[in-house]
Amino acid sequence: MRVLLTGASSFTGSWFVRALAAAGHEVAATFRSPLGAYEGLRAGRVREVARVAEVVEETAFGDDRFLDVLPAGVAKGPTLNRLIDELGFDRDRVLVAGDTLNDLSLFETGLKGVAVGNAEPRLLASVAARANVYCSTLPGAAGISDALMHYGFDEETTSAGALP
Repeated sequence: MRVLLTGASSFTGSWFVRALAAAGHEVAATFRSPLGAYEGLRAGRVREVARVAEVVEETAFGDDRFLDVLPAGVAKGPTLNRLIDELGFDRDRVLVAGDTLNDLSLFETGLKGVAVGNAEPRLLASVAARANVYCSTLPGAAGISDALMHYGFDEETTSAGALP
């Protein structure tokens, strides 16, 4: 069987790749960065994966090169809405963030959101007209921090203590 595995640089992901390959499966493993960009323990796991699997470097999850397969009715946005309702969170105090098209349903919830600076172009085009989405120029966690300031979450934590 041919298996596509994401998250292969993590401890669990690299274990799955090795176990699947040892069981005779053909494994393709995706990595967000070039193999040489990883450091420390993660670099060692990436090297182990590269020995036993086909490696696809610089691949964003939700990338056009792959098809995301989910059960009917399952998406991040509706799932997050159910979790917010179940936990009783104030929707005005929730921030969603995304960088690939598989995050679009998060922005469709109407919650405050940020498309980070390294988001894929198709996601940026899809959220461009949404009033609830801030498009940061900063990548990853820096973009999320930028959005927290943009929406005033930093003022809330300064004046009222930590967010619940």
